[in-house]
Amino acid sequence: HAVGRKLFARALDEIGTAGTASGDAWLIRARAYANRQHEGDPTSSQDFSAAVDAFAHAFGAHAGNPGAATYVAADAAQWLLTIDRPDVAIEWCERARDEWRAVHPAGTAAELKARALLALGRPASALAVLAPPGDNVTISACSLAITANLALLRPIQAVREYQALNSPAQAAGKHSGLADELPGRRVECELLGAEAARELLDPNAAEACFGQAQQCMLLLGQADVEFQARISTAQALFELRATGDIQQARAYLRDEFEPDSVGERTWTEYQLACAELADRRGHAEQLAVLGVEPP
Repeated sequence: HAVGRKLFARALDEIGTAGTASGDAWLIRARAYANRQHEGDPTSSQDFSAAVDAFAHAFGAHAGNPGAATYVAADAAQWLLTIDRPDVAIEWCERARDEWRAVHPAGTAAELKARALLALGRPASALAVLAPPGDNVTISACSLAITANLALLRPIQAVREYQALNSPAQAAGKHSGLADELPGRRVECELLGAEAARELLDPNAAEACFGQAQQCMLLLGQADVEFQARISTAQALFELRATGDIQQARAYLRDEFEPDSVGERTWTEYQLACAELADRRGHAEQLAVLGVEPP
């Protein structure tokens, strides 16, 4: 690592401090520090400071190019969100001159800022950020708006946000952003739409969302185990919390998943749904013993 750093420092000296090449070099360096921290100790202050400093140099080198500067800011914000630093991520999002410029695979700077605000427990502020110009709503923005409205206990507004994604204007192909090219983004949005329908006890709408999620998953080219686990979890929770059909919920949770195949977060959510099912089954059995019909 020491030799590599010396060679990289020498290359930076030869490039200089101005121009796109310098900005790109600093961005590569920032990503290297960020990856090293991610693979090691996420709380390492040395690598964290080095990464933030490198991102700052990259941003400064691209000061004359708003698009490139916005990309650097979004890249830094995305990394900070992955290490649970939404407070610092917001600061980087605010550096973007055009926060709705679609320049990053993780989404626009405005969408990343909304994610940071949601992580900080500020859904109302997140909604205020998600006010794009015109009617050009991205899939990512729609998902974030639904999440914020659900957190504010506004399921009707959440459904309206979901319906806006399927409006004639959006169907005409006005989505923007690299994030919208990913079928997985649409799967996430459909599952959020199903959650909103669950809050309104609308099984038909929820079933339509689940069907759309399954179709979108097919666009991934092969059966995605993680998304299948997420869809099964959402379907089971709908049956447990909306219809009360324990047997149907059990059918959705019959598969076994490993953390390595679906990711720790998805695996944890699946296991929590299984625990909720077990609790409901136990409660139903207790009522049967007492001779009381379950609700």
